[in-house]
Amino acid sequence: MATIPPGESEPALTEPTSPEATEHATDEPAALGIAPSETDNSVDPSRLAVTATPCPDNLWSQLHANKHIKLASFAPTSWFDADQLESEKQTVRTGEDPDGNVDRDVHRRMHTLPQSFSTILGGFMMQGLRATNLLGNRDQIDMRLFISTPGGLPGRVHCDDNPFETVYCAEEFNDDALLSGLLALEPGTELLFYPDGPSKPALTMRLEPGDVLLFRGDCWHAGAGYTTKNRRIHFYLSSPMRRREAGRTWFYAP
Repeated sequence: MATIPPGESEPALTEPTSPEATEHATDEPAALGIAPSETDNSVDPSRLAVTATPCPDNLWSQLHANKHIKLASFAPTSWFDADQLESEKQTVRTGEDPDGNVDRDVHRRMHTLPQSFSTILGGFMMQGLRATNLLGNRDQIDMRLFISTPGGLPGRVHCDDNPFETVYCAEEFNDDALLSGLLALEPGTELLFYPDGPSKPALTMRLEPGDVLLFRGDCWHAGAGYTTKNRRIHFYLSSPMRRREAGRTWFYAP
């Protein structure tokens, strides 16, 4: 296990690991969680208008200065039915990123989304991020449904990519670096950020339905614990120059 001792200029890391047994579409969809089989393949995502709230031109600078950015009311809440999505979730992925418990936490699970929903929502998300100058060269989105149940503790502090790669240096950053995101489906959705380093106090980011939280691959963060059931969508955005390696997570080792 490769680590950097605490107290040095860079926080200690464990090597990337894989969690074990970790976690009616129409032209105007009323709820993307409901997709009758006879219309599953009938919707062209390019026909869906991008209705995200207009954003200022400096969003790119904000994202890379703070390593994260919140996009309020990015997606129409009328599209989502968390109960329906949960009922249609799939447990089909195995290998490095399996569906099931996340990081062996029985209170936090991830599941594959229905293909029709992923296609429609993925197209909408990428159009919206392109319109706000945040998509860059990223051409692939991978989404999962996350479900937290009451009683879970905050997750381990980690980054979704190697935080010491040169692509994340201020003078080197480019639009091929990995981005992660969270789309809130329900009130009270949270994520813990560590803007001053993984050993410093956490900043709790709270989201309302339709909000999107976008953050860089070198952003230290952790899943929140919940006192009520919460469903949300986590996603990765990658470019041909830097694909995410399935199951690779950089955990902080205090």
